[in-house]
Order: sequence, then structure tokens, then C-alpha cells
Amino acid sequence: MGFRDMLRDVKDTVEGVAQVMINDLPDMSGVQPISVAHPEWLDRPLRDFSVACSHNTYMGALQIGGGVAVEPLQEALALGSRGIELDVFCNNDTGEAIVAHGTREHLVSNKILFRDCIEAIMAKAFENTDDPLFLMVENNVEGGAETAECGEMMAQAVDDFIGDRLVPPDTDISDWPLRDLLGKVILMNGGYGGDGRFLQQCTIRMHPPMMENKDSRSEPDCPLPLGRIYPEFDLSRAVSLNYDWTPFAHWTWVAMNYQGGDNYLKSYLERFQQCSFVEK
Repeated sequence: MGFRDMLRDVKDTVEGVAQVMINDLPDMSGVQPISVAHPEWLDRPLRDFSVACSHNTYMGALQIGGGVAVEPLQEALALGSRGIELDVFCNNDTGEAIVAHGTREHLVSNKILFRDCIEAIMAKAFENTDDPLFLMVENNVEGGAETAECGEMMAQAVDDFIGDRLVPPDTDISDWPLRDLLGKVILMNGGYGGDGRFLQQCTIRMHPPMMENKDSRSEPDCPLPLGRIYPEFDLSRAVSLNYDWTPFAHWTWVAMNYQGGDNYLKSYLERFQQCSFVEK
């Protein structure tokens, strides 16, 4: 057996085990929109709630060599996630905006088009709910003329598939009542992002003063009304792991690896089994 065959066997084994674990997750088919489950919440501000949120939503079980695809995006939505994350890069060979896993210097996965991801997300995002969708883009596209086309492709995908569902740019939504966010997409930009049209579309920049955005090694206190916690970044891990989310239960978005299927995810999903929003 050659080295590539061995790697393929390891990949198939890990993903098979992950699928078994995922099959043991809580039944999320009873998740109801806020407007149905808790209409009394609709006049309260977003800052009062925590929202079901996924991390590296585009990935399968493996971090390294794992398949990046559109299917996990729709699977996370089906599990009630209203926070979807994409890591976006510029394909220097084609100038296209792509979704992949890794760093700007070293990608460790296959690549798919950003446009295809946005299309797949919006095909399912409001199929059975009008709960707001928080689209979190870790933007690794640098500014400058050489990546301007890439940024324009991202902006065009937003125009084509999100359209007038988009909440206006640079909007402080922490005090917006949930009622005003129903049926809307909140586009959140993290990372670099350059200075192109896509950045001008973004509702929130994922850093102070608009929000906190920290990993799970951080102190549990959130000094701002809105905040996101995500798993510690570690490319040395072969699989996507979760963490004890309970110290951060009062944060707006506690991002979890929905592809992980572990006990931390199981308890997390149980929290959102009735509604994708819960009171802090």
C-alpha cells in the first residue's frame, strides 16, 4: 500500500467515525423560528441573546486534507445554526475568490468558489425560518490592484444571492430588536479584507468597537454587547475539535465545529433544540 492510499484510508476512517458521532447528536428537527417559539422576544435587542453558531462551516471532519464542500454549509443550517463561517482567499492563479482551510501562506485543503458557497447557503437559509442569518467571513483577501477582481467577485456574489436581505454596512445592530432582523443577512467581516466593494457591503467588522472576536483560550468576560468565541486555531490537529463552551454561554456567538460530533457539541445543540436563539 502506497503513502497516498494510507492517507486515504485514514481520512475515510476518521470521517466514518465522525459520521457515527454526528448521527448520535440531538434531534434538531423541532427547532422553531423565534417568531413562532418566542414571539414575546421580538421587541428585545439582539444583545440579550445567544445565537447557535458554527465554526469552519465549510469543512468535513478532517482539518488537514479534509474535503471542503458546500454540503456542510447546508447541513449546519439544518441543525439550526444561524452563524455560518467561511474562510476566504484569493486564488492567485485565477484571481477567483475561494473558500479553503489554512493560512494565506499555506492552504491545507481543497478549494471551492466563494460564489458557490453563497449560492448554497442562500438556497436553504430561509427555507423554513425567517430567523436572521449571520454570515461570518474570515477575509484573507489582501487589498491592492492584484486582488481587486477577487474582491469584486465576492461583492457580486453578495449582490446576486443575498440582495436586499442584507443589513446595511457599518450598522451597530446590538440594540436592534429581533423583529427588525427577521429575514435579514448580517454580513460580518474578519481578517484583512482590503478596501474593495465587498468590505463596503459588510454590516459588522469583527473587531472592537463593533464586537469582540476571540478564541476559546480567552477570559470568559465579554466587555462589549456583541461577542464571538471560536475554537483555538491549531493546524497541527488532524480533526476538528470542540471545547467547553459553558463559560462563554453569555456571549452572542459561541462558534462550534458542527462537523465534530463530540459531547461538547451534543450539549451545545441541546441548548438550541427548541430555537436557534436563547436568552443569555
